Amino acid sequence: MTGTSSSPVAEGTPRNQGLGARAAAILVFGSSAAVLVVEIVALRLLAPYLGLTLETSTMVIGIALSAIAAGSWLGGRMADQVDPRRLIGPSLGVSGAVVALTPAVLRSTAEWAAPLLLLIAAGTILVPGALLSAVTPIVTKLRLTSLAETEPWSAGCPASVPSAPSSAPCSPASSSFRGCRSAAS
Repeated sequence: MTGTSSSPVAEGTPRNQGLGARAAAILVFGSSAAVLVVEIVALRLLAPYLGLTLETSTMVIGIALSAIAAGSWLGGRMADQVDPRRLIGPSLGVSGAVVALTPAVLRSTAEWAAPLLLLIAAGTILVPGALLSAVTPIVTKLRLTSLAETEPWSAGCPASVPSAPSSAPCSPASSSFRGCRSAAS
């Protein structure tokens, strides 16, 4: 590694301190599968109170997708600010605790405070879903050895290939997050 990294977390971190490919795959697959399980279990827990209707299913799916988006964004932000190794455990632990409490919380709410059922149900899907979805960007950050691996212009750009001619239609200076310019532009 000859270049320096602009990430405060990556500076001073030895190269061998990352996460292995197998562990990364297991963490990402497991946490993503757990989001799906949370979604299905929430739907089954809400069915006796709200019915197993299209509206209930749509609500649960919408909340789960919102949790995935929020968790991915938050996980990426946190991984850039804090050492990612310190984030995985708490993210998995807190989400596990919320999932473990979900059946009791939903049943108690349905019995004692039925008008709050939708709000509490949203929280019991949103919190663990977001925390579990935060694992993917955290693991991604751990797997990176340098920020040069994340250059947005390199994907599919002929200028990023060493054998490509220097007159290729795109280069780091001419491209953006939208991708490479076409030869016609």
